[in-house]
Amino acid sequence: MKYFYYLTLLLFAIALSGCSWRMPERPISMQMQVPDKFGEATQKEEKSESIKVGARWWEVLADPVLDGLQDQMARENPNLIALAASVSQAKAAVALAQSNMWPTLNANTSVTRSQSYLTAPSGTYISESFPFTWTPDIWGAMDAQIISLRAQQKTSEENLAMARLTAQATLMQTYLTLRNVERSQATLLATEKSYAKALEITQSRYASGVVSSSDVAQAKLQLSNAQAQRIDLGVQRAQLQHAIAALLGKSPSSFRLEPTGKILSPINLPDIVPGDLIKRRPDIRAAIKSVEAAQANLGAAKLAFFPTVSFSSSLGYRSTQLPGLVGSSNAYWSLGPTLSLPLFDGGQRRANKSSAEAGLDQAVANYRQVVLAAFQEVEDNLVATALLQEEGGVLLEALEAAKKNLAVTQQQYLSGTVGFLNVTLAQTSQLQAERAVMDIENRRWLAITQLLKNLAGEWDLSQSQPRVLNSSENQ
Repeated sequence: MKYFYYLTLLLFAIALSGCSWRMPERPISMQMQVPDKFGEATQKEEKSESIKVGARWWEVLADPVLDGLQDQMARENPNLIALAASVSQAKAAVALAQSNMWPTLNANTSVTRSQSYLTAPSGTYISESFPFTWTPDIWGAMDAQIISLRAQQKTSEENLAMARLTAQATLMQTYLTLRNVERSQATLLATEKSYAKALEITQSRYASGVVSSSDVAQAKLQLSNAQAQRIDLGVQRAQLQHAIAALLGKSPSSFRLEPTGKILSPINLPDIVPGDLIKRRPDIRAAIKSVEAAQANLGAAKLAFFPTVSFSSSLGYRSTQLPGLVGSSNAYWSLGPTLSLPLFDGGQRRANKSSAEAGLDQAVANYRQVVLAAFQEVEDNLVATALLQEEGGVLLEALEAAKKNLAVTQQQYLSGTVGFLNVTLAQTSQLQAERAVMDIENRRWLAITQLLKNLAGEWDLSQSQPRVLNSSENQ
């Protein structure tokens, strides 16, 4: 009869385990409405283009060197390697929690020497036992823990994806800036040649008594300033190269990029993009999973107030001699359930519940902050890509005007109608205009890169093939 009683309890516990805890609905305060489109309200929707950007979004630059650097960084960046290890740890934590749902069965062997004058006779006892224990998840507390750990695993995976995306954007932006510095260096080198020629002309005119020595000094000053600017850019390029080496997990002294002075002209992105694109951002998905983990932790904290039932049994043999150990005369067994009902713990469970509630509130608030920051980043960079493109057109017009002004001023100087100071001012204006055009193109690329990173996914974009900008352009 008692065996039937134990079996009934066992079946009852199995039935109750089907009523385990389930993830509740997301809090109302967490729901964030994603706009249908991102873009300035004053912009016309028909200006939007159908754009295609793949998972390897940096390939819009069409630079094989950058492609190789991105692949190398994905394999060797120390931060990404560390985060990948964190993902493996999270997976192991889930597997460990899942193993607690299953019963345990052990095989124990012991040899004991004892002496007692009151109970059993003295001697050496050999025993072999097979203990079995199981704690069924009647209320779903273990299930809640597993859900939390799975959500934490997904969070770590999304954090890795976001870190990879950030590293890719950082590498692309650093690479673009380095190439822009090389273009500026080449521009200054060509400018030095022009200034040196102007100095020769001025010295010749001075030797002929046409101009004063101040014109020669002014020409030398102009040439020296250009040389100093070029040398200073060498410092910037070296530091940018060192930054790329660090992203690749390499020592700066062992890494070198050959200068090319070439980048593509910035591509044209649409003024308006679909709002659903932002839902694929890894940081937003990670924030959602953090909320789910916090919800599961709160569920587990609430279920800690419920009793737990465990079952244990053991079958074994005990004898003073190894031969004949396994026999009915030496056998023993035990079987029985255990009910644990928490009565008093000094407020520990209530404190854990309060902590879990606060953790859920914090996770929801963090989620909302991440989403709002994502909205702002996309809008900021949409505006930047559009207005910087417009600014670039204006600066190109200014460059053309500066070139014409310099040509006219040089002719006036040779004819003796203006002094060399006018030439110097015209030369400075052209150099500043040339560098401003290159800088605005670099800023456009940086904004484009940031926007591609912010949208974090493949999307359609039909665009014309970009042209190549080299170091001799705009001169």
